[in-house]
Amino acid sequence: MMVLGHSRCGAVTAAVGTEGKSEGNIGTILETISPAVTLARNEAKSKEKAVLVEAAIDQNIKLVCKSLITQSEVIKHLAHGGKLKIVGAKYDLDDGKVTLFDGK
Repeated sequence: MMVLGHSRCGAVTAAVGTEGKSEGNIGTILETISPAVTLARNEAKSKEKAVLVEAAIDQNIKLVCKSLITQSEVIKHLAHGGKLKIVGAKYDLDDGKVTLFDGK
């Protein structure tokens, strides 16, 4: 199973810009992305917004990969039984390349 994020993600950009503070459906999405933004802020080597957004995208992909196992007993069972591998990856909108994450 692949969790595929992409560069310059609008949802993550919004979460970085609003600190997850919005209402309605958008607010729910931003709230879900907020932990990735927090991790990115803590680990980013630069406070430049574009760099922070890309770091938050990477963190969000990793968090979604982890959450699949915690939120689904079926996925957890298959992954732990070696019948399913969850892979995170990022699609670059500029060059079309997909970068696989190392699982860390």
